[in-house]
Amino acid sequence: MKIACFSSLISFLQKGRHRVKIGRYILIILLILGYLILFGKSGIWDNYRLGKKLTALSAANEEFAREIESLRTEVLLLRKDPKYIEGLARQELGMVKRGDLVYRYPDEAAAAPKDANREAGTLNTEIQAGL
Repeated sequence: MKIACFSSLISFLQKGRHRVKIGRYILIILLILGYLILFGKSGIWDNYRLGKKLTALSAANEEFAREIESLRTEVLLLRKDPKYIEGLARQELGMVKRGDLVYRYPDEAAAAPKDANREAGTLNTEIQAGL
């Protein structure tokens, strides 16, 4: 009986008019499924985008891990190494030990405005003199 029902269904579908309608429905369903597979939630495009984001986040995570390790090393040096603390104080705070010679050089940035003022004064004098 099942075979008879199946064969009648096949003969019904093979008729020209119904075959075209079913073909259109199948085509529409396939297009909708294709769109959902490509662009839907958890689709191919979404997985590609999330993969790129995962790669970028993994690289940032590794960079932060290196920075954390560097900071841990610096904390250990600050806790246990007096020479490191001394060097850091000399470098960042400009501290000196007794007996060190300190050489001071004039700042070029501070000297530049004086030169500019001097040239401006000379220019004003020349203008006033009518030169």
